Amino acid sequence: MIRINLLPIKQARKRETGRNQILILLIVMAVEVGLCVLALNEVKGQISAQEKENEVVQTQIDQIKKEIQDHDKIQAQLKEIEEREKIIADLQAARTGPVYIMYELMQILSLGGGPTTDREAYQEMVRLDPSRGYDETWDYRRVWITSMSEKSRKVSFSGYGVSHEDVAEFLRRLNISDFFTDNVLKSTSLKSAGSGHLVQFSISSNVKYK
Repeated sequence: MIRINLLPIKQARKRETGRNQILILLIVMAVEVGLCVLALNEVKGQISAQEKENEVVQTQIDQIKKEIQDHDKIQAQLKEIEEREKIIADLQAARTGPVYIMYELMQILSLGGGPTTDREAYQEMVRLDPSRGYDETWDYRRVWITSMSEKSRKVSFSGYGVSHEDVAEFLRRLNISDFFTDNVLKSTSLKSAGSGHLVQFSISSNVKYK
């Protein structure tokens, strides 16, 4: 009987089957990788679109914040104008001097205001003697004028201050102003006011007409 050895053929078929399985596995893996890449690109696209949308929203938010800030700034400016107009009205009720003198007082007694002066000369004066400078953070509402009269370039002020230092700050500003000279604190006295006291004062000055 003739015997045929089929072992090499079986081994060859096993090897071919193994190669086919590996090839299929590689194809499946390639497909999965491709799907993952597509999914990743889709996610990146969504993220990019969301980031652009977030930028648009943030721009709108920043614009709204700016508008709100501008609104608050405008309201503060309007309030300041109203306060200045009230100061002018109060002084006009008692004044006999020129209008620009009242405007100078408005500048001296206003938020962020100060006396009219040569800035370079003022800075040099403060450099030599810091005590002669005025306090830019001072609350102008701590002093108010109740009467003012002017005759032959001589002005008299009467009013109240919350403290002696507030009266001193007002006098210091008059001394720096280009419109007033020879400022003299004529008198001060304590006046009862509720549970505390106010400082009543009288100041005389000479006016320099511009």
